[in-house]
Amino acid sequence: MNPQTRSGDVPKELGLSSEQLAELMARQRDGSKGPRSHKPPKVGFLQFSIPFLLRLRLEKAPCIVWTMVWALSEAWFITGLGSEHLNPFPLAAIDTEKWKLPRNRKSQALRFLERTRLIKVDRSEPRNPKVTLSWVQLNPP
Repeated sequence: MNPQTRSGDVPKELGLSSEQLAELMARQRDGSKGPRSHKPPKVGFLQFSIPFLLRLRLEKAPCIVWTMVWALSEAWFITGLGSEHLNPFPLAAIDTEKWKLPRNRKSQALRFLERTRLIKVDRSEPRNPKVTLSWVQLNPP
């Protein structure tokens, strides 16, 4: 932006109102970045073993199960510090909104994974069930 431009002389190309421009300039002066439009990803990639992927293929896992596996793996990776990832971990750690997993499809995928013994769900505390993944090492809290 041209430093000689005053807030009242907003160029038409910017498409900003004078209030928006004033807010932008105030943020620049303060050094604040303002609200983010989206969350940056916490996990850049997910890694799976070939035998595990072949097992899912042999079990004829539907797409929703693959999505649940990705969501579970992300949640497992995020719940922990450094190389110490919790297994079992709380089921509530899964970001179902991000992975677009509605409640009924989530339970369908969990049942499939339990039936094929790829996960174990401990429901001894109904309000806070814990999931144990079979494809990663056990690391209790």
